Amino acid sequence: GKTYEKGHGWKQFKRWEHMMGQRVGVDGIRPNPGVLYQAIQAQKKATSVEYGDWSAMGPFNAPSNGGIGRISNVAFHPKHNDTIYAGAPAGGLWVSYDDGQNWKTFTDELTNIGVSDLAIDPVHPDTMYLATGDRDAADTYSFGLLKSTDGGVTWGTTGLSFSVSNNSRIGRVVVDPDSTHIILVATNGGIYRSTNYGVNFSLEQSGNFIGIHNGIGDTAYATTTGSSPKVYRSVDNGNSWSHLTSGLPTSSKYRCELTLSGTPGKLYVVFGASDYGYGGVYRSTNGGTNWTLMSSTPNIMGWSNNGSGSGGQAWYDLSIACDPNQENTIYVGGVNIWKSTNGGSTWSIVGHWYGAGSTPYVHADHHHASFRPGSSELYVGTDGGVYKTTNAGSSWSDLNDGMNITQYYKISQSTMDTSLVLAGAQDNGSHMRSSTMNWSEVTGGDGMDNGVDATNDNLLYTSVYYGDFYKSSNGGAFFSGINTLSPAGSGNWVTPFNTDPVTANTIYAGFKKLWKSTNAGSSWTATSSANVAGNANMDEFEIAPSNTNYIYALINGNIYKSTNGGSTWSSITPSGSLSFGNNITGVAIDADDEDHIAISISGFTGTTKAIESFNAGVTWSNISSGLPNVPATAVIFEGGSSDGIYVGTDIGVYYKSSVYPNWVSFNENLPNVIISDFELYEDDALLRIGTYGRGVWQSPLMAGLSTVPEAKFTADPTSTCGLVDTVTLTDNSSGLPASWLWQITPATYNFVGTSTDTAQNPQVVFTATGNYTVSLTASNAYGSDDTTQYQLINVGGATLPFVEDFETGYLGWKITNPDGGITWESSAVSGSSPGSTAMKVAHYSYSTAGAIDELISPPLDFTNDTLVSMSFEYASAYYSTAYTDSLKIYVSADCGTTWSNVAAYVGTQSTFSTAGQTTSSFTPVDSTSWCQGSSTVTCPTIDL
Repeated sequence: GKTYEKGHGWKQFKRWEHMMGQRVGVDGIRPNPGVLYQAIQAQKKATSVEYGDWSAMGPFNAPSNGGIGRISNVAFHPKHNDTIYAGAPAGGLWVSYDDGQNWKTFTDELTNIGVSDLAIDPVHPDTMYLATGDRDAADTYSFGLLKSTDGGVTWGTTGLSFSVSNNSRIGRVVVDPDSTHIILVATNGGIYRSTNYGVNFSLEQSGNFIGIHNGIGDTAYATTTGSSPKVYRSVDNGNSWSHLTSGLPTSSKYRCELTLSGTPGKLYVVFGASDYGYGGVYRSTNGGTNWTLMSSTPNIMGWSNNGSGSGGQAWYDLSIACDPNQENTIYVGGVNIWKSTNGGSTWSIVGHWYGAGSTPYVHADHHHASFRPGSSELYVGTDGGVYKTTNAGSSWSDLNDGMNITQYYKISQSTMDTSLVLAGAQDNGSHMRSSTMNWSEVTGGDGMDNGVDATNDNLLYTSVYYGDFYKSSNGGAFFSGINTLSPAGSGNWVTPFNTDPVTANTIYAGFKKLWKSTNAGSSWTATSSANVAGNANMDEFEIAPSNTNYIYALINGNIYKSTNGGSTWSSITPSGSLSFGNNITGVAIDADDEDHIAISISGFTGTTKAIESFNAGVTWSNISSGLPNVPATAVIFEGGSSDGIYVGTDIGVYYKSSVYPNWVSFNENLPNVIISDFELYEDDALLRIGTYGRGVWQSPLMAGLSTVPEAKFTADPTSTCGLVDTVTLTDNSSGLPASWLWQITPATYNFVGTSTDTAQNPQVVFTATGNYTVSLTASNAYGSDDTTQYQLINVGGATLPFVEDFETGYLGWKITNPDGGITWESSAVSGSSPGSTAMKVAHYSYSTAGAIDELISPPLDFTNDTLVSMSFEYASAYYSTAYTDSLKIYVSADCGTTWSNVAAYVGTQSTFSTAGQTTSSFTPVDSTSWCQGSSTVTCPTIDL
């Protein structure tokens, strides 16, 4: 095998090989990315019930001494530059409204939460385009380009969806700033162009493209990756492209990235060399027609802080940015980040991966660099998160607080302290969550498998690639290398490790043999004289808690069993229809029965996701039916009095037991994230997961959640205008009900379509006007509960007087939002009476001209009422007289078929605005902000 060398990209390749090796089909071909989307949609159709109650354990910011996770891009809101976006290739899109001090995400429900890039429409900034997947490492799938019209809160597909091509990747995406209907997308299959806001795309230029940039006017530039990388230019908004060659290299290079200066015509391109080291920076002063080599030394792609050595990781991490205020100042990122103030002729290092010498620390592996628009403040996306400099690289600050994006391979935990967790992170070391709930990086590199002694929390173990292990004897305060395993040779990329589930100081490591130490790693002994399976290393192994002589090992798609502590081994690999190829990923052992085991199986063969044996592998049962056809990545038994099994997949967790004989989705509040490892904390009945992109999460066990239901429900609408309206009854019961029974009185109604009185969320139409009482009985294996809401539904309109304070939501009201942008929403306020909730439209962030958003009340019954009026309280402010917003009141006397305008107000009018002009976002803070407390306006009363 190849010796691992820092800085030569081998580590990144092995990381990719580990992830993708489990996710190819039986023919070795990576599957259609659309399979993931289809699997999620199939699960949504199968059930509307989500079980579990997941919450994130963190980390939520960079653990002390390290980074938080990989970032592919950083983008800025074109009108509010304190609003910044960061895309994580396995953790979603994150947004900060305060320049990176705090972060949140709205992408947890995407088919796959990998993000490569984001482009924002500069004219309509609520419109955004999201490149899915992982541009630099392909750890997550790309299923195309997504679009949002509400500032990234919700996302839909575009005309660029990868439903046929395998292994598609998007490098970058841009919106033409002058013609925002034009979208250009660089992919590994070529440049795609849309001229209708992403509805349709056409392939304009073939090639393995990774970068794309807007130039001046109709000009755009694109770059490729791979051997013989190229630079292209378009002068017609991306419709046609020409290969630029004058002065540029034609061989011995790998990948290139481009940046434009603030001076028209001046641009730079950086090349990686064929050994992934520094291949040179080239400059053009005439828009790319001709180029000049500015430098090819020192090796600014390498690991050292002086540019010595050869090689680098340019295939994986390469970025370049030009200061918009200094045309000759450029920054190039690789493992480290370097700066030139003379157009690339000479270089100085301004950020080093561990802070060598007096160089500031910036996390290794730079994937993107971007300046805050109009400023010299530089933001970079690295394998450790987002970093920023405001002083030309003299110092850096990390902007990672609130992010939850760590990619973990393995996790472990204390059996006695619920707070103590170890986790091995991709390129961010091994992390420890201490008794104070804080996370710290305790060992470096790529963190791999780990463990906590079964009886002594001071004994902790971590590891890095190929089976280099570390030990702490003082609860994680200090770790030292375990140097006594050299006879074992080199293990797998993720070398499996376990602490003995019963005996103190006893640990195991899986190589070609299973190695065991009974003195906490001071010395080791192979458990067998022969290798378990020829020259192949172990992929995984587990030790039975009920009988530690029983050990099960996974090797190259086979499962082996030992009943004598590893002295001898026998294959128990199933054959025929249960054969699972090379995609076996995990083995679980029932804590009370060493003969009861289960296997998780990766790949995309829908009939083999999980199998189970009750006799130590003599015979097997296929338990895959009902699981989504995506890789199954881990498996664990629930234990105790439950016979439940959890299976982790690329899109979440699934559960089955004798109480729930069919697989159910155990993903309530959990993102659509890759599950990499399970742990079960028995004392608190908690299931924990290590995820590849969203850190560590935990949920109460299904057995702990399974209690008698508490029946709850809502109806929408609760007031209908006539007999043709459909009312939806929605079950909100807690306690995981399995069956439902609805009763409605009087009985003048019909269920719609396939709805019945036993449906979870039936739909109903009524055949007579009046008030209706609704009851629900919710049941499961543990019992039943019922609840009744009297005169809940009014058919024919609600009777007067009608009062709404929005304190319990806005059920029965309708919101129309034709442009899909900002619209009416519930908001916490002060100064109103009664209550502290109101409906609002955030006009401060709403720049779409002519947009109309409607808030429509439930139908009201005016029968026998001749003098009807409407009054309401409001609070209003405006940005300037140049931006005009209005409020109009309409009434319909025919159930919404036609409407009459009965009142209209202009936001800038002194007779209407309660708070006057303000240049910041407006929220009422006291009674003077409202019409009822204002000295200049009065609350309206409108005769209807």
